[in-house]
Amino acid sequence: MRFLVLAEPDDVSAIKVCAELQRRRSPASALFLTSSALSESEGFTHWLSDDRVDSRVRTRGSSEIRSDELGVVLNRLCFVNLRRFCRSKPADREYANMEMFALLLSWLASLPCPVVNAASPAGLSGASHRPFSIQRMAAEAGLPTLRFASTTSTRRFPPPPNTRPLEPILDPREEHWNGPGQVLNDVGMFAEHVGQNTSSVLVVGDRILGAEFLPELHSPCLQLMKITGLVIARIFFVESADNDGSWKFAGLDPHPDLESQEARFAVVELLESLSQTAQKGTPYT
Repeated sequence: MRFLVLAEPDDVSAIKVCAELQRRRSPASALFLTSSALSESEGFTHWLSDDRVDSRVRTRGSSEIRSDELGVVLNRLCFVNLRRFCRSKPADREYANMEMFALLLSWLASLPCPVVNAASPAGLSGASHRPFSIQRMAAEAGLPTLRFASTTSTRRFPPPPNTRPLEPILDPREEHWNGPGQVLNDVGMFAEHVGQNTSSVLVVGDRILGAEFLPELHSPCLQLMKITGLVIARIFFVESADNDGSWKFAGLDPHPDLESQEARFAVVELLESLSQTAQKGTPYT
């Protein structure tokens, strides 16, 4: 087996990518696995020593995954949920999930082949960044960013003018108002007002799909991918509220929908290229 696609059961994009790999190569050349299938496998051996790493996974469907036989892994895992612990106490269930998370993280990090969107302690297919953090990375990459502000007390230290409140986990385009006339004494995050129009580009390796969108932003987009450690992602932009035609970085999705055939073929071609590179023994970075 040369290709392993890891994703959640409802990830239609990943399922179609795997099917296309099987169509181009052979049914046995690519395998689609979910986090549940990995977590509930019949056997999971992960051996680490100073001089070697050996891993073998035997799924319930009797497929054996050997770390030394993989060519490339497309990783779109989101979370770990051990269903066999669903009736356990919350503390026991959380402990079991974290143990499996650690095992999958170590396994993915130890694979000798390229892993597209490598796992991170903050997320199995890359870290999930807070708005301040990802905006800082975008600014470092050279992308125009939104103005943000935060306060420990919205009553004592009100936000700057021309800003709107945000929930910390929401996209900067999403509004979360306390309500007309309400001033709550709470911590808060705020961002500048934005326009109504949005756009995005899909980055697949060094390719950018959506090339008609502001070509001067393409190089900073690729730089942002290097900073975040991602290989595939959709980068979102929002129009400035000044109506001057300018756009600002609004967020990043490491699990983008690959709704178009062009997008799926771009991912498949990237995986094929990385597999060939691994076969030649060329280091992957």
